[in-house]
Parts: sequence; structure tokens; C-alpha cells
Amino acid sequence: MIRMLGYARITSPDRSRLALQHDALAAVGCERIFTDTTPAPGTPQPQLETVLAALEPKDLLVVWSLDRLAHSLTHLLRTATRITDAGAGLWSITEDLNTADPDTGKQIVKLFNELRLCQRAFTRENTLAGLAEARRHGRVRGRPPALTDTAVAQARTMKAHGATVTQIAKVLGVARSTVNRHLA
Repeated sequence: MIRMLGYARITSPDRSRLALQHDALAAVGCERIFTDTTPAPGTPQPQLETVLAALEPKDLLVVWSLDRLAHSLTHLLRTATRITDAGAGLWSITEDLNTADPDTGKQIVKLFNELRLCQRAFTRENTLAGLAEARRHGRVRGRPPALTDTAVAQARTMKAHGATVTQIAKVLGVARSTVNRHLA
């Protein structure tokens, strides 16, 4: 016999959204519903870990929506993989997605993985484009240099006149390693 276990999650104290999820999970026949109330996306979900550990082959984990199961595509992929590795299925009511069939379940996990890779590529592409645009407008990322060109010239002059690295660092108000890096 297939056990249907429900999982619900809210990221705010809005109990009406939680009640909606519980009602939907109970209506489809979940025998037990695990609930996490997390303060923000990405925070630990202890009840999710509990239900994942309780899954047995042929069980079905039911969620209202995939975004209630995981907080990112990567997290969704990891969670879906854990479910299928346990021999269980995943059913998302809102998206009408059911991986109870082993072949379908593996295909859906592969699809999640491809979507994750696409998301990563899009993020990387957008980040690189944004950095290039910022450089084009003269904005440079990172920490500003500790020594200006004038200070480096002053350090070189002091060194040529016999000052130690410690003395130069003290005069310029920087660490000895900074002076050594610029004099090298």
C-alpha cells in the first residue's frame, strides 16, 4: 500500500497560507503532514529532513507546490534526487507533477538538473555582462588600492634612501606586507 506523506512550508507567520496547504494535502489523502515555519527562504527545514528520512519505497511525498518544498532550483534537485533514491515519488498538486512512476521520476529529476544548469549559466552570463558594463562606465569592483601611485613613489624614494620596510609602513599607515607587495 502506498503511504502519502504531506509536507507544507511557510516563510512568514501567515497562517492562512499554511491552512490552504494543509487543507489541500488532507483533501488528497495524506496520512501525515509535516510542517516547517521558516523565517526566511534558505533557512533549515527540520521537518523536511524528518519526512525525507521517513520515506520508504513506494511512498509518495505530496506538496502543495514545488516552491514550498525547496527554496532554490539546486535545493529542489537535491531533494527530488533524495526522494527518488529512497524509491519514493513526489507529487506537486499545483504543478500537477507526479514522479511516482520510476521512469517518469528519473526523467523529471534529469529535467530539474538541466534547468539548474541553465539557471547557473544564465546567472553567470548576466553577472559577466553586468561586470563588463560597469567596467565600461569606469566602475571597478573590489577593494580600492591601499597605496596611491604617489604613496608608492614615496615608498620607493624612502627605500632608496635606506629606510626599512617597517619605517615606510609606519609613515604610510599601511601593513609591511602592503609595502613589500608594492616594492617588489
